[in-house]
Amino acid sequence: MPVLSYPTPAVYIPAPSSRGSLCYAWFCLSTPSRETPARKMKRSNRMVVAKTALLVSILFIALQSFRTIDRLSILQNATSSITQKVQANVTADSTASINLGMPRPVQQSIPSSPPPLPLPYTASHTASSSCEDKYGLAYLYDTASTGRLYCDVKSGSQLSCFHNNMGGRIDTFCIASVMTLPTEADKFELDCKVRDWNSDDLAGSPSIENFREEWYYTGLGWIFRNHILISNDHTQQVDAIGAGEHTSGPSHTVLIKREGDTNIWHTLLEIFSYTMSMDILQLSTNPQNGVSLFTEADVNNTQIIIIDDKPEGPYYELWQILARRPIQRLSQIKNKKPLQLKNVVIPLPGATNPMWQDHWTSVDCTASQTISVFIDRIYEKLSISQKRDPAAPLVVTFINRKASRRIKDHEKLFSDLMSTFPNVQINVVDFASIKFRAQVALVQKTDVLVGVTGAGLTHALFLQPRSCLVEILPQEINLRAFRNVAKLRDLGYFSVHATQEQTQENSGNDWHYNDINIEDEKFKMVLHVAIRSMYNKGVLEMDVA
Repeated sequence: MPVLSYPTPAVYIPAPSSRGSLCYAWFCLSTPSRETPARKMKRSNRMVVAKTALLVSILFIALQSFRTIDRLSILQNATSSITQKVQANVTADSTASINLGMPRPVQQSIPSSPPPLPLPYTASHTASSSCEDKYGLAYLYDTASTGRLYCDVKSGSQLSCFHNNMGGRIDTFCIASVMTLPTEADKFELDCKVRDWNSDDLAGSPSIENFREEWYYTGLGWIFRNHILISNDHTQQVDAIGAGEHTSGPSHTVLIKREGDTNIWHTLLEIFSYTMSMDILQLSTNPQNGVSLFTEADVNNTQIIIIDDKPEGPYYELWQILARRPIQRLSQIKNKKPLQLKNVVIPLPGATNPMWQDHWTSVDCTASQTISVFIDRIYEKLSISQKRDPAAPLVVTFINRKASRRIKDHEKLFSDLMSTFPNVQINVVDFASIKFRAQVALVQKTDVLVGVTGAGLTHALFLQPRSCLVEILPQEINLRAFRNVAKLRDLGYFSVHATQEQTQENSGNDWHYNDINIEDEKFKMVLHVAIRSMYNKGVLEMDVA
C-alpha cells in the first residue's frame, strides 16, 4: 500500500497571482497533455492524489471554523472517505511514496494583539499607592485576598471573613453559609465548630470574640454578640430544613444595623461600605466549587434584613442597590416559622469607610473608582440621567438650612448676588422639603453648590465633574470631609470661615446648633470666585472681567 506524503495544511492568504492559489492549483492539475498511455496512467494517479490533497486541505481549513462536535465529526468522516477512495484508485505497481511536489504554503498569521505603545505612554500615571489602597480598586482586591474560613470543614455551616487594615485598625466583614432562625428564637444560629486559632493561615485574623463594635451600636462585633449564636448543633438546622423555607428563600441575605435614618452622610457611607462588601465577594471564590461568593445574577435574589427598629427614612430604597428583593425587618420574621438562610452577609459598617478615616485630614487623592461606581449605581437606582447640555446656563444652588447653622440675612446676600449675575440661575432650596430623588436631580444640573458645613454637602457627590463646591465653615472648625469629596470627584473647592452665633438654648455652644454670620464682602468674594471659575465650563465662553 503506498504511503501518502503531503504537507500539513496551513491557514494562509495566497496572493492573487501566486501559483500557490487554490484555484490556480486546481486549474493546473486539470490541464491535459500529450503522453503515452502508461505515463498518462501515472500522471492520472498523481493528479487524483494531488486533487485529493487539495480537497483535504480545504476541508481541514473548514474544520477550524466549526464549533460543535457534530459538525466536526461530519467533516472528519468526509475526509476519511476521500482518503480511502484515493488509496483505492492508486495502481498496484505504484510502490514508492508520492510527493506532490507542491510548495508548502507560507504561514501568515494576524497578530493577536497590537504592538505595544511607546514607552512614555506605558509609564505609570496612576494615583499614589496610599490613594489606591483607600479609594481605588486595590481596596477591593486587597480585602478579597484576606478571606479565611473560620469553621471546621465538618461543621454544618461555614463562616468566611475578610479584613482590611487601615490606619492600624482591622475592619472585618463575613459571609456565613447555612444560618438558621428557629421559631421563637432571639438570635440567628450558626452550626460552626470554630477552627484551631493556631493555624498558620489564621495568623493576623481577628477571632470572633475580637470583632470590632462601632458607634451607634453597629459593626460586626455588635451584630455577632447580640444577634448570632454560634454552636455545633445540627438540631435547629434540621427543624428549619423541615419547614421548607430554605428552598424558596433568597440566595443571599444581608443583615444591616443602621446608625440612623435621616443623616445623608452617615447613611450613604453605610450603603457605600455594604456595596463594596458585595463587590469584594464577587472577587472571592468558594474553595469548594470555585464559584464567586456573589455574582451579578444574585442581585435579583438578594434580600436586606434590617435589624434596627428606626423609621425607614428618606434613603431607604438605596439599600436595594444590590439586593432587589423586598426589604424585611427582623421584627417581621421573628417568632414565625423557622428559616434557613443560604448565604448571610454581615457587611462592613459605615464607620469603616475610608471617607470617614480622612474626615479631619486633607488628602491628595484626586480620583476614586469605587466612589464613581457607587454614585453611578445611585443614579441608576433613581433612574436619573447623568447627561447634561454642555451649553446650559450656569446654575448656583444654595442649601438653605432651616433648623440649625442658618446663614443670617441670606435673603439679602443672594438678592445682591442675583443682581450681580443676572444670567446665572440661582436656586435657594430647603432640601428637607423635597424628596431625595429631586435633590439629586437638582444637584446634577448644578454648577456651583453652596452650603454651610454639614451633612447636606454630601450632595457634592452628585455634582458633575469640573463643577464646584463652596463650603462656609463655622469659625475654628476645620472639617476636611467635603474638601476631600471635592478632590475625589474632580470638583473645584472654595472655602470661607464665618462667625458663630448661639441661637438655641441649652446647645452648649455646639457648632452643630449655632447659626452663622458671614460678612457681605466675604460672601461676595467667595461666590464671585466660584461662579467665574465656571465661565468656561463645557462649551461656555465668557470672560471673567
